[in-house]
Amino acid sequence: MQPFIIAFLCLIATPGVQQEPAWQQFTSNEGRFSARMPSDPRISTQVTNTKDGSVLTHMVSSTDDNLNEFMVSWTEYKNPNFEQRGTEATFNKMRDALVAVNKGKVLNESVISSGAHPARAYKFSTSDGRIVTVRFYFVGNRMYQVMAQMRPENIDSGEKFFESFKFMPGTLV
Repeated sequence: MQPFIIAFLCLIATPGVQQEPAWQQFTSNEGRFSARMPSDPRISTQVTNTKDGSVLTHMVSSTDDNLNEFMVSWTEYKNPNFEQRGTEATFNKMRDALVAVNKGKVLNESVISSGAHPARAYKFSTSDGRIVTVRFYFVGNRMYQVMAQMRPENIDSGEKFFESFKFMPGTLV
């Protein structure tokens, strides 16, 4: 019994060895996606007035113990052909706005696969040293933003989040 207690005490006293909390699967039928998140997600909506009327942006976000943030948002537009606005110029404007508001620097950008739908991925650093990875998808009448904002030492958490993000079957038709 004594060797067991000593082994247990050594295990819990070992510096740098931390048990990562279990991430949980979140599914949004309304958003038509699923993703793993580190904590119970916060769900909110924001109204934006446009020249074509008001649109709702739905946000699902989660923060881990290291204050890294993970978010999926989507905005649904009345125009069924909205995805045609997913042009290179539009993606560049979205990238530039995010980088400017965070006083950041672009580290990486790429065209990503989402069936035949326009999509892009960007990674940039912020003025406070965080790393932001964001993916934009134009799908039918929706625009999705999937984003992770992390401390540099927690980049693996961002990869875990993006690997878990999936559109529901039939969304990318």
